[in-house]
Amino acid sequence: MTRRVSRSTVQGGIIDLPYDVLLHLLAFLPVDAIVHLLTTSRALYSLIKDEQIWKEVSRRYGVHDARCFGNHSFFEVYTGLLHTYGCLIGTTWAGDHPFTGGVLQFRLDLEGHVRPRGIIGEIWAFRSLEPEEADAYPPPEPPQLTPAIFITFPDLLPADCRIASAPEPERHAQVFCICLRESAISDEARDIRPLYQKWHGAKMQVGSETTQGTLIHTRRGSSVHPDFPNDPRAAWYDPKRVFPRLKPQVFPIVDATSMLKNYPHLRVPELFATRTEYIKPRALTLRCLAGCAMRGSSLLTYHNHTPCAPRYYPLHTSTPHGIEPTASDWHPRSLVGLWLANYSYHGTECIFIAWDAQSRTLSGTKITGDEHVPRGIVSWMLDVSRSCVIEPEERSTCDRAFRGEASKYRLFRGTGHLSARGYITGEQDTPPIIMAVVGADDMRMLWPEDGDIFHYTRYRDSLADVWRAEPSV
Repeated sequence: MTRRVSRSTVQGGIIDLPYDVLLHLLAFLPVDAIVHLLTTSRALYSLIKDEQIWKEVSRRYGVHDARCFGNHSFFEVYTGLLHTYGCLIGTTWAGDHPFTGGVLQFRLDLEGHVRPRGIIGEIWAFRSLEPEEADAYPPPEPPQLTPAIFITFPDLLPADCRIASAPEPERHAQVFCICLRESAISDEARDIRPLYQKWHGAKMQVGSETTQGTLIHTRRGSSVHPDFPNDPRAAWYDPKRVFPRLKPQVFPIVDATSMLKNYPHLRVPELFATRTEYIKPRALTLRCLAGCAMRGSSLLTYHNHTPCAPRYYPLHTSTPHGIEPTASDWHPRSLVGLWLANYSYHGTECIFIAWDAQSRTLSGTKITGDEHVPRGIVSWMLDVSRSCVIEPEERSTCDRAFRGEASKYRLFRGTGHLSARGYITGEQDTPPIIMAVVGADDMRMLWPEDGDIFHYTRYRDSLADVWRAEPSV
């Protein structure tokens, strides 16, 4: 193709390049640079909506065919959807829900018969175990993905989806909250439409720094719930994550501690909003009129009076290659990353393992938690500087936990973190533990005092190969 762009009175330079050569050069530029070039050059401004240019840009996000977005052009797909929200594709975020926490991941959804095409946000869910299951110390289970948020063009929504205050079709994508419930449908249709979908408008915002926190009020007293995050150097937090191109919002701090006097006789623990000293960094927030965007996880029997929407923080999910513990080049650093672990009857929880070279310690921080030890708390710490010698009185317990093969594993001693229900200040304990690295991606933790065994499996990010936006894109 030899078509040339229109010339200016000044000869030479990029405006004299053949069209196909210009396209080739633009493919190497960040989007912001492309926009700057096309909008500041009179000669090139005629290409501002050129489909070939925006097709190449959209391909960077995984969109290769604009027809899946109906009548929207590549220019509209980028400017209306990908420019603002494309950086979410392939990313995972950790929620600050009291006690349980939450994990939200985003991906590009261009398939399926139920939903339109767009960006979907899915919440991780884990089931609680029955007592007889917990006694068997089962391995952790992979997360079940529950659709929660969908970002798409309003005119692509199915006609049979009920939308509260349905917007007019526009050229800009909007955020919708997905409510799912079982539908009385025929068996023939169940394969292609297993769930009846009810959509309604939602709002995604970037919340600025805040000191907003939570206080738990129980019969035994009141205590400030641990902040999340609670350390600016938290290894699980990804400070380089690109946020959606939304104006940061400053939310007023809610302090409801004056309401405690209205609850003198508590039947169940109550949660109230309060102000804390630690400043949490900016985060994603999700809101909808129905409130379901705020209910990302269960609080068991706790009454939650906090009006604040959950905040989601960027979570590191890059997975290093594991090294077999018998290998000569094995290093504690190979364990760094996100792991799944079974926590007795609480079921599977997410743990981020960090390595401190200075103190030669490994620590496991809860990304999701429970009513005893909540999210954000260090669940255990291991001293890697010393070799672990099994004492005679521990031999039978270790043989049962490690199936008589402890000599094949790397063993480390450390301390665990336990608490009474509610995680009230002063009700914690740090009993000894023994951690066995049994494989490149598997570990077992033994609590010698009671014989409990927790299994750990490295989480493999299914979105690891998905393109992620860089700050300059």
